[in-house]
Amino acid sequence: MSAAPTTLAQPRARARAAAALAAYLGALLALTWALPLWLDELLQLLVTRDPDSASRLAEIHRTPGAVPLGYEVQRLAIHWLGYSVFTARFPSEVASVLALAGLLLLAREIGTRGLVFVGVVWAVIPLLLRYAVEARPYSLALLFSIASTALLFRILRDPEARWVLLYAACVAAGLYTQPFSVFLQIGLLAPLVFERRTSAERRTLASCAASLLAGVLLLAPWVLSSSHNWRTYAHGMDEHFSLPGKLPLLLLRELSGGGYVCSLSLLAFVAMGCLSKRAAGLLKLQLLSGAACCIALALACDAVFNYFFAIRQVIPALVPLCLLAGEGWAEARTRWGTYPGLALLAVLVSGSLVKNVRHFRDHSEEWALAAQRLERSSRDGCVMYLPADMPGLYEFFAPDLKQERCGAAPAADNVLVPVTKYSVPAEIRLASDRLASRGYRAMEIQRVCEAIGIQRYQKGGPSGEPAPHRIIRE
Repeated sequence: MSAAPTTLAQPRARARAAAALAAYLGALLALTWALPLWLDELLQLLVTRDPDSASRLAEIHRTPGAVPLGYEVQRLAIHWLGYSVFTARFPSEVASVLALAGLLLLAREIGTRGLVFVGVVWAVIPLLLRYAVEARPYSLALLFSIASTALLFRILRDPEARWVLLYAACVAAGLYTQPFSVFLQIGLLAPLVFERRTSAERRTLASCAASLLAGVLLLAPWVLSSSHNWRTYAHGMDEHFSLPGKLPLLLLRELSGGGYVCSLSLLAFVAMGCLSKRAAGLLKLQLLSGAACCIALALACDAVFNYFFAIRQVIPALVPLCLLAGEGWAEARTRWGTYPGLALLAVLVSGSLVKNVRHFRDHSEEWALAAQRLERSSRDGCVMYLPADMPGLYEFFAPDLKQERCGAAPAADNVLVPVTKYSVPAEIRLASDRLASRGYRAMEIQRVCEAIGIQRYQKGGPSGEPAPHRIIRE
């Protein structure tokens, strides 16, 4: 893991890398239609499909943690290619392929051994694969994180002004795609502050720090103008910050997205990378500090804004961890031969594949199917949405449902109430009581999928306590 980088100069190496990246893109494209759009994707698409730029910007301001660049990239893709599930997810897939290419170049830049290992592990880790084909901005933010990291190490080796300017641009782009992406850069720079350096090296470090500060200052107006909305939204959705009693176990289980087996296997390679004598001590400290800051600072920000912790917030931590794991793979082969490392890699890959298969076979959220069922069933009734639920999630797929909403005092023979695993239980009870007081009785609940059901209320049944029905819970 030396600091003497090389480029993929050999034609054969470039051809193999291009073939591997093409295969990765092909796999992502094949997975595009494996899953229906889920809640978070729909919430973003409701914004990006809005043709009014002022309205889009206002909605992004109201969404906790949201910043505009990822939304606008998706907006452009849909504008140029037309809306489909493919165009909604395509920007993430392209960003993921570019991120993998950038990671391999970054590994070359810092002298990481085990490039093939790094590429394979990156491609199969469940958390990364999930967001690689999701219509959300996390893959794009990861691309900017990797580009920023590669530029940082290039600046430390070759402090030219062009690299500093590119670094500043990538940091700012990352912040305006996913603000937590800056935490990796803070962690990578932190150990350098305590190193003895020449005046030229101190100037280089100061320019990198200034780039970070400039990016943060550029984002500050957005955060200050949005923070009240973020807190209000989170409070209205009954989401708030709390540290789970088993936070270390939660992090361990979710870090790779594949459970304890995948995470422990990955961390075993990371530990071997830390033991490598070929890797410079400062470099290892930088990578560990980068991963630690991604987690610690994300938790700190959640506490400040009273928002719940989600593992997607710390995805950039996988960049330094995979680089260390690649060095660990090579170190394990040097110390113990090929087979022990292969056995551990087999555990990591097989565990990842099992989790990936389960994830991409999960059809528990069928919003399009629910919209179709609602549209068909509302022909002899009307649709009443719970206050915290969003009609747009159904009307996205069936615009005619806008005409079928119940008024303030429903009078139709049948009232249909969509109930999901995200619905607030108190609102479900209140809606049942309200309809019962108007002479409606709860009839059957039509189960659309695991997460969504449609409760039908019929007028003319006995008033009073509605018939019991099962509420979908997570």
